[in-house]
Amino acid sequence: MAIRKKEEERTVTTILKASLKEWRLTLMRVRKPSNDEYKQTLKVVILGITIVGIMAYLIHLLGISLLGG
Repeated sequence: MAIRKKEEERTVTTILKASLKEWRLTLMRVRKPSNDEYKQTLKVVILGITIVGIMAYLIHLLGISLLGG
């Protein structure tokens, strides 16, 4: 049983090391966005949050009107 546990630990350790290596490679490839890219991303995120909020509010109103509560 102890041998099996060591094998599992090695597997977990190996997986973690591989993940960290992939994250490091990804971070080395990315670059800081320009101001225009940042503003565009911010607009899209705000628009998405607004749309989801409006949809949730409409569903809430529909539920209230149907349930009479």
